[in-house]
Order: sequence, then C-alpha cells, then structure tokens
Amino acid sequence: MQIKGTGIRTNIEYFKLNYAQYYASFLEKLDSDLLRVYKDGDYSLAEWYEIKKYYLEPMTLFADIVGIKDKDAFARDIGRYSAQTTLTGVYKVFLLVSSPLYIMKKASRLMKTFYKDAESEVIDENKNWCRLRIFYFPDINSMLEHRIAGYGEKAIEMSNANPLYRVEKSLAKGDKETVIYYEWK
Repeated sequence: MQIKGTGIRTNIEYFKLNYAQYYASFLEKLDSDLLRVYKDGDYSLAEWYEIKKYYLEPMTLFADIVGIKDKDAFARDIGRYSAQTTLTGVYKVFLLVSSPLYIMKKASRLMKTFYKDAESEVIDENKNWCRLRIFYFPDINSMLEHRIAGYGEKAIEMSNANPLYRVEKSLAKGDKETVIYYEWK
C-alpha cells in the first residue's frame, strides 16, 4: 500500500508543531532513506510512498519517543490536524454548505487519492449518522484507522456539526473490514 506525499508532510508538520522538542531525537533513530524525507524534505507531495516505511513506522516511532500511551488518540489528532490544514479555501466553503452525510460520501470516494488502491464506501446512512466501510486497505493498523476517523471527525466539525465516532470493526484487529460509525448533531 502506498500513501501520497501529502500524508508524509502532515506527519512532519504535526510532529514539529506539537512536539518540536522531540524531533531531533526522532531524527537520530531514522535510517538514511527516512532522514532524506523527514530531515531534508526530499519528497514530493504528488508522489506515492510505501506506507509502512514512510508513514506508519515513523508515526509509531515518534509516539514511542514522546512516550504517548494512547497511540490511537495521537493518530486521531494527526487526522484532525490534517483535515484542518488541507480543507481550506474553496474546500472550506464546500464544507459550510454541505451536509455531513454528503461530506462523508465524498470523502469515501476521495480516499484512494491519498491512499493508493484503498477501497471504501458509506453504508447504513441517515441524516444524522453514517458508517464508513473500508473494505480494502493492505497494511492498515489501528493508528491509521483512527487517523482516518479523526480526519472525518474534523471535516464534519468544520461543517458546523458536532460529531462523534467509534471504530466498530477493524481490519487491523482481524475483522474483514473496518467500519467507522459517525454521528453528528
């Protein structure tokens, strides 16, 4: 599985913004390939990168260095940060005039533009809730599920709704699919 360079940028920005005092220690633990990306900025926002090596493992390593116990909550915050920083300009206006359900349907179709070959869809919908089903996503782990959930949560929040989410099923924990339930008021 691969991730667009924009996901890597989000990690770098979030780490530096929220945990700058740990960034040098993090860099000391990286191999030369990762140093080129995380220290030198030698990556392209438009290119695809192997998700485990360039995204998941650095995110886990950083959480370990910082001493974060709840890695899912850490990943959720990165997802929320990603939505906040990427959904600006025209996208922000779109969020303000769209319903949370419409936003989630659009997000499920756009997921593969950030995660190559990921397959997802909105199922079991209502005007105040929906379930996002991720049925194909090699290498997904619990942190990534919560990162995706946090992104959706923040996008719904930016549409002036009060969202909640819970991961009901998890590919990372052996289920046949990941199902994230979103509810909003």
